[in-house]
Amino acid sequence: MRQVGERLRERFDLGVLSTGRHSSYERLGWERWQGPSYVRQAYRIFRTADEDAGIMVLRYGPTAGLDLTQTITCESRSGDDW
Repeated sequence: MRQVGERLRERFDLGVLSTGRHSSYERLGWERWQGPSYVRQAYRIFRTADEDAGIMVLRYGPTAGLDLTQTITCESRSGDDW
């Protein structure tokens, strides 16, 4: 996971994942997202309240000051959206 964090920092502004094992990621700098989550499907946005407790983010660079209580949205994909 340390290598994943390094790769994220090289290529993206923010890391986001969903897990039930928070402590494993918190040790590596990941934080629990505290705001509501949604998924975007075509031209609609759906609330994903059942995912809220599992979403974690890795903030750095331009997102270091990101407010963890705001809304977060991901694109729909096959399998689990988050």
